[in-house]
Amino acid sequence: MEILTYYEVDDQQMSELTLACFSHAYSREHVKKMVAADSRLPDWGGELYACENGKVLGTVGLLYPKLKTSEGVIKVGGIRNVCTRPSTSRKGTARKLMEEAHRRMVEEGVRYSLLMTSRSLIAYDLYLKLGYKDVHIYPTAFKRVEKKDAKVEFKEEADPMYVKELYNQSVSDLEGLTVREDDYWQMAEARGWPSNDNVEFAYLGDEKVGYAMYHKRRKQVDCGEIAAKDENSLRDILESLEATVDREFIVIYYVNPDHHKLLDQMGYTINNDNWGRVMMKDIGDENSLEFDHKFHVGCYETY
Repeated sequence: MEILTYYEVDDQQMSELTLACFSHAYSREHVKKMVAADSRLPDWGGELYACENGKVLGTVGLLYPKLKTSEGVIKVGGIRNVCTRPSTSRKGTARKLMEEAHRRMVEEGVRYSLLMTSRSLIAYDLYLKLGYKDVHIYPTAFKRVEKKDAKVEFKEEADPMYVKELYNQSVSDLEGLTVREDDYWQMAEARGWPSNDNVEFAYLGDEKVGYAMYHKRRKQVDCGEIAAKDENSLRDILESLEATVDREFIVIYYVNPDHHKLLDQMGYTINNDNWGRVMMKDIGDENSLEFDHKFHVGCYETY
């Protein structure tokens, strides 16, 4: 079994494999756009493919995000898009790909590897066997909409630097994958998720007081990220969302730990019993980093 990079494999097989695993087709052109837009990806693309007798059996992606710890910001390795053909499972393909990804991380001088997964997946057991441990469960908050008066007006505009500055302010005392890269806006455009088109800015009169990233589904409004200049503005934004959306529920994902108290006061239920996980492995010789309840992952920082 060979481990190859994305420009060494058949483009058709690449698309076939990713359609089977992720319901979207990758191509060399797509990977090139990702590399150009996302500074976390290595120059060689960050896509590894396991091949045998000319057939692509599986893939794994890696990138190099920044992790904020109590001791400062460090570069880490990020595992993403782990996938093997259903027809060729149990050949050790995923393990071989992960081991090669770890080897390349060590060459880059990083000590910690992180990945995002669901405990409901078969792959979760493999990650445990490879030495990964849970460090974070994605919290979710939800409530049934109560009609309130709208104090702020939501407007669509492109202002990535405002989003970055206000986000950084909102996570200043948190640890985790909270370091927002300068090219995060372009990164999202290249990936297609999260959609920058879902960001709306909150105005109180002529003053911009925050933003919310949300989109409407059939029964609910999904919010990926909310930030405000202060707690009063945050309350105004949340109440105005209730006043302006015509859905039964509001659901907030990747809940900022510093928002828990206010959300509880406003009648939100915060659910920490979810399948989504951030896992971490120490690929060095010492014990893994320890994080407290202040660990957080930003919407743009997921992979």
